[in-house]
Amino acid sequence: MKNIIRLLKTKVDLSRRIGSCFTDIRHKPQIPLTHIITSIFLMPIVGLRSFLALDNKSRQSPFKKLLGSKRKMVCSDSTIERVLRWIKNSESQKWALGFPDLFEEHDALKIKLTQKGKSRRFGIIDGSFMGGHWVSVLSLAAKINFPILIESYPKIGKELDASHKILDQIPQTLQKSSPELFLMDSLYFNQGIFDKIVNGLGAHFIVKSRDADFREVLKDAELVLEHYSDESLESKGFDESRMCSYRIYSDEGEYKGFPLKIIRVDEHYNKRAKGKRDVSFYAVCSDLDMEADEIREAAHWRWQIENNVFKRLNEHCGSKLVRTSNLKSFINWLQIICMGLSLFDFLMFIIEGSKEQWKKFCDGSKATWKNLQSIFWEKVLTHMVLI
Repeated sequence: MKNIIRLLKTKVDLSRRIGSCFTDIRHKPQIPLTHIITSIFLMPIVGLRSFLALDNKSRQSPFKKLLGSKRKMVCSDSTIERVLRWIKNSESQKWALGFPDLFEEHDALKIKLTQKGKSRRFGIIDGSFMGGHWVSVLSLAAKINFPILIESYPKIGKELDASHKILDQIPQTLQKSSPELFLMDSLYFNQGIFDKIVNGLGAHFIVKSRDADFREVLKDAELVLEHYSDESLESKGFDESRMCSYRIYSDEGEYKGFPLKIIRVDEHYNKRAKGKRDVSFYAVCSDLDMEADEIREAAHWRWQIENNVFKRLNEHCGSKLVRTSNLKSFINWLQIICMGLSLFDFLMFIIEGSKEQWKKFCDGSKATWKNLQSIFWEKVLTHMVLI
């Protein structure tokens, strides 16, 4: 684990990053701001679902040693809430935007979904209701999951407005780490979103939908694929990872001047209960050269933001719990713990790069997230001073 400890101290260097991003408005602080931010940052890594749990954990000697704190406790739950209220949202975003270069250095933000497919940066945009607040999130989903841009919106029905703001931020914030292919659900099937992705960002998109009735171009494709299924069959096979057989039918169409490749995927899951074995969905892609198998895999890849971001944040940090009514405070907290989640993914990716190192790290334990958190705490964090 010496390489991981060296990486945390040199490349990650939380003290330097926090000091360069966050402004401490307190006149005579007794607790260093680096200790407070780092404590919040560790919540998804250690698996702490509340500020009170963090308060209790910070009273333990290993946690205090990790941060180099000589206080009875690192910081109380009330101190954490108070600090999150006066930190600027722009500062917590700046903190997150300092990490893509590190991840790019280790090729963690690109992935090849199929054997014949290209290695790409995938960006997934989706909305969620967390802690009493509506947020739209852009997550970079490759070898790690990196929820990097977060925009709040006032109520249900305003998700698209927030997502437009996220797309507008990308050229200035992500720059060379910008997604090359955006994955979205059917809510985003509209001209404004397509225009910003294709013409504004020079990227492509895939929109997945189970319903063909809400767009004329999908209705037309549905008729073609049903009546000319033999001619339109592009691929078929068996997916070992999902244990299902599949058939992919393809057609081409146009929506508001955007040429599209449209596929219908029919999947059959033998081991599911009767009535749930057959699943069909449509996927619309702006990259006409993309193969049907890769489009299908990318459409499934969209679930990364649900399964490995939103659900994990709630499981490990209680993100669905109503923590504060103060939106500014909540966004700051969410941005910091998202960075903790991403860095943990990154460190696991580095360790997993060596089979021998990964085997030694797991030491016979099943590689569940909770087990990995526990092992990481025991084998890495308790043996170093982070700040």
